[in-house]
Amino acid sequence: MLRPLVAADYEFVFRLETSADNIDRWRFRGATPSPERFTRALWDGVLASFLVLDLGAKQSVGTVALYNADLANGYAYFAATSTREVRNTGLMIEAMALLIEYAFATWPFRKLYVETLEFNFEQFASATKWLLEEEGRFRQHEYHRGHYWDRVILSLTRERWQRRRHFITTSPAEWPGLSEVTLDFGGFADVVAGELDLDREAVQPGARFAEDLGLDSMGAFALLTLLEWMTRTRMPPGLAGQLQTVDDAYSWYSSRCDG
Repeated sequence: MLRPLVAADYEFVFRLETSADNIDRWRFRGATPSPERFTRALWDGVLASFLVLDLGAKQSVGTVALYNADLANGYAYFAATSTREVRNTGLMIEAMALLIEYAFATWPFRKLYVETLEFNFEQFASATKWLLEEEGRFRQHEYHRGHYWDRVILSLTRERWQRRRHFITTSPAEWPGLSEVTLDFGGFADVVAGELDLDREAVQPGARFAEDLGLDSMGAFALLTLLEWMTRTRMPPGLAGQLQTVDDAYSWYSSRCDG
């Protein structure tokens, strides 16, 4: 769930952005800002900012924001940051999807941009297969941990979003499902490999989605969306993080179909 960021959230956001995981990857790139500078930076050029809540764990896990909006020319930028615990679970991809839906529904934007450094881009690079388009790249633009990294500019048009937004706006009863009967593990693995562009031989019961199959955050979100469509069932909050292996996913799928 998203809710508007308020002053009571500032301490959480400060700790998030200056944590060991984020301090040199995010807004201040290693600097420790004063409270005054930090508060100003939260809102400079920001059109809308939201706290991301994990309803299953009942805790705050990140933020998403729209910034540098140009209403005259019809574009804005969006950004997100999260705690380590929810990376590669798909939760923050869902949060960004909610933000994108909100942005296009509220303002007449033609296009939204994402600006990211190469080492952060790795967390959602598979999005370029079906959602985002790379529009620009500043080669070896910024220094980070001993290396110079590219700055990548990605875009999402309103038209492309309209073709992909159905998994958010439709109800489970409207989802098509992929089979009238419960698939055995082999059939299930065939579907997962085909839909997520994975090596079918690697999709084995004990294969871990992140470590063995290489699913990034976007890949994890695509998997959860696929499971929901196959079962016509919304996944309960908090369950996504418990699906670590292909067998975990198949067990949930088959239990829902049997029910």
